[in-house]
Amino acid sequence: MQKDPEILFTGEVKNQQCVFDKPLWWNENLKCLEGKRFDLTICEHKRTKSPPQLALYFGIIIKKYCMLNSQFAGWEWFEIDKYIRDNVASYPKTFQWADGRQRTIIVNDEISGYLVDQMNVFIEKVLQFLAEQHDIYIDDPVNFKLNKYLKQE
Repeated sequence: MQKDPEILFTGEVKNQQCVFDKPLWWNENLKCLEGKRFDLTICEHKRTKSPPQLALYFGIIIKKYCMLNSQFAGWEWFEIDKYIRDNVASYPKTFQWADGRQRTIIVNDEISGYLVDQMNVFIEKVLQFLAEQHDIYIDDPVNFKLNKYLKQE
């Protein structure tokens, strides 16, 4: 059985009223539901990682600093990314059975689902890891023109 698609509407609450970012789209979708029951969920917007954060991580840290460093000579960008994530965004998880046996595996976090704050923490850990383990020091991010992707929020 196929699930009906869910449509995400974003907006802002002003004076206890929903003000949608795309009100015409909202109105068009209401027409499709005429006479039908519906579910509406409202939650606070979670800011996902931003293009400047991705530009800093992939464009500056990996491509500008790591790929040009002799320690990563011959590596592709995605190999460096995996190496960094394996060392910075992984953690041990132990499973224990009722009979006392246990097994520990390494779980790798997927940065694709990170929110802004989580990505900031990840980048800080990456900068620390590269400095401590590889003597690679990244210039302060404010020195890079990453704000070309920023939108007014």
